[in-house]
Amino acid sequence: MHVRLDRARWRSTLVAALTLLTLLILGGVAAYSYLNYQQTAANLVQGSERQQTYMLAERLRDELAGFVEELETLARTQDIYRSNPSAQQAALQRERNRLSIFDGGVVLLDNYGRVVATVPDRPEIIGSDWSERDFFHTLLSSTRPHFSNVTDVGLNGSQVVVLSVPVTGENEEFVGVLAGMFRLGETGVSPLYASIVRQRVGQSGNTYIVDDQGRLLYDSTPGQIGGTLPVPQQTGFSPQGLATRTNNAAGNEVIASYAVVPGTPWTLVRENDWHLATSDVQRFARTFLVLLGLGMALPALGVALLIRQQSSEIRARDRVLQEERVSGLIQRQLLPHHVPMLAGWGVGIYHRPDLKAGGDFHDLFLMPDGRLALIVGQMGDIGLAASHILSTVRAALRGAARLQMDPGSALNYANALLCPEVQSDGCVALLFGVLDPATATLHYACAGFHRPWRCSDTGAAESEVMGIALGTALDTNYEQHEMRFQPGEKAIFYSAGLSHAHNAKGEPFGLHRTCEIVAAYGDDPEEGAEMLAVQFKEFTDGSGAEPEDVTVILLQRLAESPKAAPATWRQAPAEAEPTLDRRN
Repeated sequence: MHVRLDRARWRSTLVAALTLLTLLILGGVAAYSYLNYQQTAANLVQGSERQQTYMLAERLRDELAGFVEELETLARTQDIYRSNPSAQQAALQRERNRLSIFDGGVVLLDNYGRVVATVPDRPEIIGSDWSERDFFHTLLSSTRPHFSNVTDVGLNGSQVVVLSVPVTGENEEFVGVLAGMFRLGETGVSPLYASIVRQRVGQSGNTYIVDDQGRLLYDSTPGQIGGTLPVPQQTGFSPQGLATRTNNAAGNEVIASYAVVPGTPWTLVRENDWHLATSDVQRFARTFLVLLGLGMALPALGVALLIRQQSSEIRARDRVLQEERVSGLIQRQLLPHHVPMLAGWGVGIYHRPDLKAGGDFHDLFLMPDGRLALIVGQMGDIGLAASHILSTVRAALRGAARLQMDPGSALNYANALLCPEVQSDGCVALLFGVLDPATATLHYACAGFHRPWRCSDTGAAESEVMGIALGTALDTNYEQHEMRFQPGEKAIFYSAGLSHAHNAKGEPFGLHRTCEIVAAYGDDPEEGAEMLAVQFKEFTDGSGAEPEDVTVILLQRLAESPKAAPATWRQAPAEAEPTLDRRN
């Protein structure tokens, strides 16, 4: 009897010991899994912050390119590069309104670094030797635009940052430097700060931009502009920036991310509260601990599977978002930044991209003989592959235009390049037209795209799709068509998104409605395009339709043609706000 009791006690003790040991092992595995999850989640949060900062720095670089283009355009004018101080001063004065984007003024230096002209007038610095300034001597060995650190050459010695471009003569010899200045601290009126805010920089946490000496150009608060902020050396950054968990000046725990603004000595710095940035992770971690407390049956397996699933989903989502960002950036860069303006003709553009559909594109440029080339198209696919195909088609058609091919031959040429490289879903539908403003004649060819619609065709049905999309068949031959414009006549070039648009009642928006809207603005198709954007949004809101790109280009021969004048350019209209796919 005693032997049996001893055996039962021994078995009970052994089971208890094994159970305790098992619980300790499982607890250790659970704790290890939990800590590993925390570290993995923290790494993902840091990676996400670093990537966001890098993308913001890239977008800011693109915004700064507009300032560079303004200065370079002025630097190429004869009055600027022919080294006549009075003519140079007069040229700056003529462009005073255009140069108002440089709120710290514009200064012209000769090839010795002496100040020869300013706007606004600063007679006290005329003749000053600025040859030792970095924004001058850097351009002696480089033709690239230069963005300076914070310097005190502004009005009355105020702090500014300087954008400088080289001025070259007719034989490409260096004859001086044109420098535009941005004042620091004027966040309410500064074009520089406005371009930063447009990129949605500083919408959460604290955001700074510092030069390579640690001096603040921008502060989202904005109390510290002109002060200093220690940051890591740019040489320690990876190509896509840096993110680290640290404490800010107030001692609060933050995640700080850094990225170099390409083409400048500036660093973009973002600080977000660590606990806010990881709040979703912490909320899930608490739920995870509750589940571990409720059952210890298979915690190690559950934790491993859960972490693996969450990490895989986050990485997959980040890859998709990254591809959408890069694809959208490529397609935006391929859209025209300036619209040619021809005497006697008006052009209006409405382009509403969609983040998910993302297939429409357009292009307008002058050919070597002064004719206007016009492209409107739609991709059969989305993503990075579609962006690369779009780059190929755009380059092929621009090359064909420089060779002065007619539209039909240009499409044959582009199709021959594209067919061997794409699958069936990579086909490109487009219209390529060439307008001769002197004869008011438009020659065009269509590849699976709607022909142009005359606004005078009030009784006609919707224009038909003509031709076969590029990349469909190698032996396709594209026909050329002709359209002549009468004085005051308008034509509409549009993508399929306009035809598919309808309201909540199922009523189509239609071409006739489009013509009625633009007709109300007479000889101003640009204003007509703006009103079209407003009324299109009002009409389609609440329709429940799948998101789709919409592109409309209005081309009008003005009723009263002015005397012949060289073509000029105007800034292309901003894209309409992209439509979000609310299914996700």
